[in-house]
Amino acid sequence: MVLPLTGFQKKSSATEKKFFTVARHNGRWWLLSPQKEYTFSIRINHIDPAALRFEASEGLWQSTYGNSMKEWLPKVKKDLTSWGFNCIGWDQEVVLINPEIQRHSRCFTYEEYQWLDMPYFHLLPVIESHQWEWETRLPDITGTAFKDWCDYVARDKCARLKDDPKLIGYFFTDCPTWIHSNENNAWKAPIFDPEME
Repeated sequence: MVLPLTGFQKKSSATEKKFFTVARHNGRWWLLSPQKEYTFSIRINHIDPAALRFEASEGLWQSTYGNSMKEWLPKVKKDLTSWGFNCIGWDQEVVLINPEIQRHSRCFTYEEYQWLDMPYFHLLPVIESHQWEWETRLPDITGTAFKDWCDYVARDKCARLKDDPKLIGYFFTDCPTWIHSNENNAWKAPIFDPEME
């Protein structure tokens, strides 16, 4: 669901593919929906059934949703749209943080995005750069191994999603160590040091 802002419709040619793009109007940048409606993203993050699978939920995931993402996601869409959200941001959830190990749940698959049937942004996991994450070593981003990994991510993620008109775009992380780190991951160092400008 995209929120149209009346008076801002833009004409499209018959041969133009229907994807989200950006367009400038009256000095501002907007998302332009596949229907050529100027809009902005009202999204929610961390959409994941991980909490429903804890023992404390007393089997809710199984009894209500049949242990099925295909059953759960349309009900999620109904709630999200009734609350005024028009797209999905970050779909992963933090499922474990302790001194030994930190983990997110996995990203949604192409099929899960289709079951959800809402515009979305998708994570490209090229680097683990969360500011709270301290167990992963940052790779040499100028090296061949990192290039090979990025090529794999593009084949695995982008190739499957590239023709989906609901795909708004990609991102790499939700809270990177661009210019800072914390005491637990100071050894990682910031990705970008503003003092080196």
